[in-house]
Amino acid sequence: WGEGRPGWHIECSAMSGQLLGNNFDIHGGGVDLQFPHHDNEIAQSEAFFDTHQWVNYWMHAGHLHVKGKKMSKSLKNFTTIRAALTTSSATQLRLMFLLAKWDSEINFDENSLKEVRSRESAIRSFFADAKAALRNRKPPSEEDQKWDAEDIKLNTFLIQVKSKVHQALCDNLNWPEAMQQIAYLITEGNKYYRTKGFKTFLLAEIVAYVRRMLTIFGFFDADGEEGSSGGGSKEETVTPFVNALVGFRNKIRDALADAKKSGAVDNKVLFALCDSLRDETLASLGVRLKDDKGNDQNWSLTDPAILKAEAEARAQEQKEREKKKAEIAAKKRLNKIATMEKEIKMFEDYKTDPKDYFKVIHQDKDKFTQFNEKGIPTHRKGEDGKEEEIVGRPLKNLGKVLTKYEKVFKKCATKIQKDPKYLEKLAADLAKLKSS
Repeated sequence: WGEGRPGWHIECSAMSGQLLGNNFDIHGGGVDLQFPHHDNEIAQSEAFFDTHQWVNYWMHAGHLHVKGKKMSKSLKNFTTIRAALTTSSATQLRLMFLLAKWDSEINFDENSLKEVRSRESAIRSFFADAKAALRNRKPPSEEDQKWDAEDIKLNTFLIQVKSKVHQALCDNLNWPEAMQQIAYLITEGNKYYRTKGFKTFLLAEIVAYVRRMLTIFGFFDADGEEGSSGGGSKEETVTPFVNALVGFRNKIRDALADAKKSGAVDNKVLFALCDSLRDETLASLGVRLKDDKGNDQNWSLTDPAILKAEAEARAQEQKEREKKKAEIAAKKRLNKIATMEKEIKMFEDYKTDPKDYFKVIHQDKDKFTQFNEKGIPTHRKGEDGKEEEIVGRPLKNLGKVLTKYEKVFKKCATKIQKDPKYLEKLAADLAKLKSS
């Protein structure tokens, strides 16, 4: 046995043995404790209890990473559950853990949280929309419930998903695979309730299965959040009143849509009031409402705290969109100012008649002594001060310079010819844009 290893291993062996005895089912810990800590616990405890199997199952969990690095106080990237709950809900944190294997690392960063919020929104939308679709149907006894090929196909898919979820959970509690299969079922469920002839019992079975599994996973509480237990009677009580209110709101929106064409009302104000009713008044009562023309029953009961968080997230997204829009508008304004200033400068630089270009503007104007009928220099002062003729390539290059100048000059002249006050208007527009 020798001199042994550091004594901190004996603390866990002593506590486990004192509380659980010489054999127990599950011992957990971080993957970094597998060796040497847990190996030492086994050696110590199996020797002390004289047994060959002190623990039946060892479960080593993956580490929590923050922005790709292991969370630790030394790296100053440490966060607590209390702190995490200030930016995310408990449900969102549970969902984040469900989307990663329990024995693999989990990355905690803004990208992970965005995915989680998107998944959560998709799940809640499915329940809200499916419930609204079921509520909007006639009783099953009043509709044909005979399954067609699509119904049979979907039921077969439901059975397959149930089997695959079970297999995933039996495979070392593979939460991500189970959640992915449920996501596939939600996708198919979303397609199904949008079909005209969906069968009430089949859709209800899909909703019930997804809710049962998510309740087991902790996404919903034991009573089934959004009113699967106890909430049903409340929902039945308020349904007529909510339907009446939603119907009234829809009539306002329809009237506004018609009035918008004639300009009879300030529709922005009234639309804002309708949105306030949806996002604030009804949300505070725990009513989730979706805009759905012609359907007065596209609503569901939800935790007001969840609706408040969603509204705040939408408001923040809108704020970011408006900020980005303002930044783009400011950039466009600066670009437009620069373009207008450049054009005004162009008029200033190209106002001289091309025939006088080499006499007035060109950098060597003082050196040129004679010009042809186009205004191109034919003679210049040499370095010795004597006049010399310009021939060959130098003369040809001067001709190219003048041609280039003439092209811009004619462009400016054409604009002034079409509108003699063009430059004046341009300067006025520029001044107005700068002051705005």
